[in-house]
Amino acid sequence: MQNNWKVIRSKPLALLLFLGMLTSACTNVYFEKPVPQNGTELRSFPSDWSGVYLSKQAQQEDLSDLEQILQQCFRLDRVDDRHLLVSSEYRIHERNWARLRSALETEKKEGRVQSFQLSETAIWCVLNTDNGPYQQYTTLIKDGPWYILPQTLTPFRQYDLEQGIQTEFEARKPKSDQHEWLPNADSLELKVSTLVARQKDNNWYFNTRPEEDPKWSLLHVRETEPGKLTVQLSNIDDTDAFKNREEYFNQITPFTNVDGNNYLIDPTDKALDQLLSEEGLFQTYYLSRME
Repeated sequence: MQNNWKVIRSKPLALLLFLGMLTSACTNVYFEKPVPQNGTELRSFPSDWSGVYLSKQAQQEDLSDLEQILQQCFRLDRVDDRHLLVSSEYRIHERNWARLRSALETEKKEGRVQSFQLSETAIWCVLNTDNGPYQQYTTLIKDGPWYILPQTLTPFRQYDLEQGIQTEFEARKPKSDQHEWLPNADSLELKVSTLVARQKDNNWYFNTRPEEDPKWSLLHVRETEPGKLTVQLSNIDDTDAFKNREEYFNQITPFTNVDGNNYLIDPTDKALDQLLSEEGLFQTYYLSRME
């Protein structure tokens, strides 16, 4: 519990995430060139994408109480037709308030938490550590039935169709003095990648590659119904399961091992569609927009 609360105070838990999510995978699948070959260039982001989305991973088993109570959300901000900003945040639903209190009571009985307080605006904990008591808190902001943990609200990625770039953000505390108009502000480190965004039917494909790297990664978004997005990353969801069926997948399109558990493929559009339809192959997340 100690490490989890430290994470809450400083930065979001590891994702997925979509546009972040994104947890690091043991096995990555790269593409020789952007896909799909017959897709059209994405010139503007859908106007109805803006909003806050609750995220659920396809393979979500053996979650701790903390992971079930703290629910990860993604905020999609359509800045304009050509720019989309994706942020990550964590929330607690009011129906889980009693469950949170019970979980902290258990932590207290087991000696990991010395004391705690819950209010409408903050969670306070005194943790028992090897170096003695350690007090921490996280601020809460009420939003309908949800409590937002604002310390976890972090910009994740920006997609720029105008310049053809994807920017990944990593927040860090500034070393220099802060501007008086931005009290306690974090600064950002940037990682820029080339972006080729395409659309085909009700599917969106975000192909990215870092500078001086010829291999492309894929983030695929499908709108299953208004307010619901299925997001797939070109990371293998279960490496062992993939290796057991590797011969089958090689019949769809050749998987060339490039280093360790990483593969390079060059699928036709038909093969790409088949791979994306294979349940359990790629890491998959389901986003539902909050009303």
